[in-house]
Amino acid sequence: MKSGWKAKILTSKFVLIDPQTITRFVMNNLDEGYQSLRNTIQESCPNDTIRFANILVGDTIKFESEIFLPQDLFIEGLGMNNGITLDGQGLTRLFSSPVDRTITYKDLQLINGQHTSAGGAFPVPNDCTLWNVRLAGNNAATDNKQLLMVPFSNLKIKGAVHLTPE
Repeated sequence: MKSGWKAKILTSKFVLIDPQTITRFVMNNLDEGYQSLRNTIQESCPNDTIRFANILVGDTIKFESEIFLPQDLFIEGLGMNNGITLDGQGLTRLFSSPVDRTITYKDLQLINGQHTSAGGAFPVPNDCTLWNVRLAGNNAATDNKQLLMVPFSNLKIKGAVHLTPE
């Protein structure tokens, strides 16, 4: 049985029931540790929503290393402009995930992601939505692209998406 799934007996049969998704909150601007973005993602379940506490409006989370997104997630910031900024500091790609994931980024600024080969911010998985997102200064050593479109990537744009080279 898949981890996180619950079984319910109905007339002597097991029926898999999708666990309820929940909203989890990032409570600080640290790169790691309790209630950080990295920790909140690590503790999330498939299809959870990751949000940022209002006290983080205008803050920046500076990444020391990329964050792996192990399951489908909805990551919602505090507004595309002057909300929360996720900053790779020119040191690291921001996110990575398996290609078969569904990831939505909403109301975020994703800046200064760096990768040695391709896609400074992140490789686009199977199903990715950018919704009111600002991408700036993300690049790769070989292609200077903000995002990496992998085979079978599906990128959806909602609202405004700003791509700024620097």
